[in-house]
Amino acid sequence: VNTILTSVNLLMNIVGDEGAKAIANALKINTTLSSIDLLGNNIRYAGINAFSNIEEDIRAKNIAISLYEGFGPDECD
Repeated sequence: VNTILTSVNLLMNIVGDEGAKAIANALKINTTLSSIDLLGNNIRYAGINAFSNIEEDIRAKNIAISLYEGFGPDECD
């Protein structure tokens, strides 16, 4: 379990939906991370949904997550 890291920049690392799901699961037990940059990682509906499923945890822990890539509804398949 992370006890030191407070910020992670994964900008443009091809994380994708599966990676986003894994990160969301890790954030459930996170105690120190306060920001994570996931821009440019081809995260679509399934990955974003993983974060929305833990929204209460994210808000309670005050974690800032950057992941919006500006795609439209037709690109969420």
